[in-house]
Amino acid sequence: RCMNVLVFEMDSSDPTKNLVKLTNFSMACPIGHHVSNKRMTDDLMQYYAPEIRQNENKPKYSELSDVYSMGVLMWQACSKGTIPYGRDTKDGEIQQRKSNKGKLSQPKQCQNKLWEIILDCLHSQLESQYNFAQVKTRLINIQKE
Repeated sequence: RCMNVLVFEMDSSDPTKNLVKLTNFSMACPIGHHVSNKRMTDDLMQYYAPEIRQNENKPKYSELSDVYSMGVLMWQACSKGTIPYGRDTKDGEIQQRKSNKGKLSQPKQCQNKLWEIILDCLHSQLESQYNFAQVKTRLINIQKE
């Protein structure tokens, strides 16, 4: 969630000088392991990849599911902190929208090239989804333009 990204230093003329820290790792687990569904809460469901809930007993966490979450985080940052799918949306409704290809809409402040990256992060076909190295390369290319 955007509220878990703390910006300590911001230099719009030289983004390499930005200092950002991530917080709240209460849901963190090693790749290949799973977290009990009891720890999944409605207020976090917006950030989970659709495949996380396909097998209720053993969610499929991977780098690609983390890339999906990063796509949602980038969408939220471009949306000035708006809660994805709405604050009062129930867990089941979020899952239904994700499985029915219910995509988040492009924020007004989001450049088209950044929006393309966000959509690629949110791609529902895992084999078509980008990994973090590819996302980083594309973000750097936008920065250079």
